[in-house]
Amino acid sequence: MKKYIYIFLLFTSNIFGQNLVLNPSFEKTKFCKQYTAGFDRTMEDWSTATWGSSDVYNRCHKGQVGVPENVTGFQNPKHGDNYVGFLAYYKKNHREYLQGKLSEPLVKDSTYYFSFYTSLAENSTHAVKNLDVLFTDRKLKLRIFKPITVKDLEKEHNLRYNLVLIHNQEYYNDKKKWREVKLTYKALGGEQFFTIGNFYKNKKTDNIETPEGVGSYNAYYYVDEVSILPKYPKKEKKVKLIPEGKEVFTTNKTYIFENVTFDFDSFKLTEAAKSEIQEVFDYLKTDEQLRIKITGHTDNLGKEDFNQKLSENRAKAVANYLMELGVSEDRVSSKGLGEKEPITTNDTEEGREQNRRVAFEFIK
Repeated sequence: MKKYIYIFLLFTSNIFGQNLVLNPSFEKTKFCKQYTAGFDRTMEDWSTATWGSSDVYNRCHKGQVGVPENVTGFQNPKHGDNYVGFLAYYKKNHREYLQGKLSEPLVKDSTYYFSFYTSLAENSTHAVKNLDVLFTDRKLKLRIFKPITVKDLEKEHNLRYNLVLIHNQEYYNDKKKWREVKLTYKALGGEQFFTIGNFYKNKKTDNIETPEGVGSYNAYYYVDEVSILPKYPKKEKKVKLIPEGKEVFTTNKTYIFENVTFDFDSFKLTEAAKSEIQEVFDYLKTDEQLRIKITGHTDNLGKEDFNQKLSENRAKAVANYLMELGVSEDRVSSKGLGEKEPITTNDTEEGREQNRRVAFEFIK
């Protein structure tokens, strides 16, 4: 049998840069807030975009703006000591928004990961699907209490903007846990502010009633841990086959693909991934008795059932490509393990990236 050793040439680069959002977890306040109004005066690097006033909740004060208990319910911060809250749905189309600032403008045609965590306040009578984001090249202060519309934006002289509608499939109705809202964004160029909120009028807002709500119909959301991260090219390990007198692989041992990486929430194979799978295919051809088992893994961000399905699809993508190359179906198996078997911490982006992986094992 012809034997090979794999030589990996490593080219390093940062996977994710620093979070571009200033004051991303709302820890920097100008004073301990003791009343619900005055968001713009209280919070550093954040504002409201309209006349609708959002709220700051902090551990330094008790009562209606305290943490974890306040006038809207009970919730611990996702990170740090503070979080903020806003009305995404209210009578007479009243809206509130959170406007954040970036440390530097976004670069044209560059891709960024945008995310924030949200939780529906316990006293909310409704939940919505419509939590979206507006990117602008300058700070907004619109003289309205209603939803921000494209018509409002077009009235702003020379405003460069991009309204991104996330179109979530489920309602943001969890009153106990924080839930991540996320998307991948391709920049127009020059955006240095972003606004989170519901940009639909009531009659066009997807909403449902929730149990144990208090007062007039409303959907009030807490927000914490906001991030915009540049998506740099992945570190890539080029694979080269060199004939050698010993095998690099052994059976019943797990190996991790180095280049089988995926775009955000995707299971489409990149050209670098296909190239590495081709190398494994070449090795399988050296012994017709070898079988391969492929497993997909994710980090712990997002819902567990979604991560389970995503890991299955990623493992299947590798298995299907091996079969396209010529490996018989009875020699390939795949399964997804979701977030169940991390190999390192999920508390850092670097750790989560390592946990998002596809592994394989040769079996005889």
